[in-house]
Amino acid sequence: MGKKLVHKTGRPRKETRVLNRELITDAAWALANQFGVSGFSLKDLAERLNIRSPSLYNHIQDLGEVQRELSARALLELNRYLVESQMSSQNKPSKERFQNFCASYRKFAATHPKVYETILGSPKENESHKKAAEQTLRICQDSLGLKVLDSEAVHKIRILRATLHGFVSIEFQSGFGLKESVEESFQWLVQMLYEQVVSR
Repeated sequence: MGKKLVHKTGRPRKETRVLNRELITDAAWALANQFGVSGFSLKDLAERLNIRSPSLYNHIQDLGEVQRELSARALLELNRYLVESQMSSQNKPSKERFQNFCASYRKFAATHPKVYETILGSPKENESHKKAAEQTLRICQDSLGLKVLDSEAVHKIRILRATLHGFVSIEFQSGFGLKESVEESFQWLVQMLYEQVVSR
């Protein structure tokens, strides 16, 4: 007869993950969405990853580098929202596509209010942010129906981003205190942008 196998019982081993920049950025993203990009320290980040703080320096230089990566991540996430709106509106009239674009921008800001402000900077030393910003530019260009990125196109894109940012920023601060519908005001804004910028 063969030897009987004895199955030893015991506590299962805890799954271990190899620490890398992606895991660090994922953990930082979760903290930033809860406390803001400037609302946590490297100690907080290490605790979330269940490691000691010095271990982080094998992968990052300092907290500033983490914050720059978060800025790029936020911009990429905004781009994802905007691209999804474009994909779902491919066969719709240009006005409806533009309305969906603006609504998606506002939705991103409302979903990620703690990290939204980080998309406004332009840290040239961060290659990830630079690439994400270039993608944002192309998406905005497409939403406005601009064939060529000339001087006029740049002005239109700036007007679009500045106007949407202004609205969502005031909305965040509960700055619309009168009884009129904020939703209706946003629809007015989108209509005016379409007539004065897109259709011009």
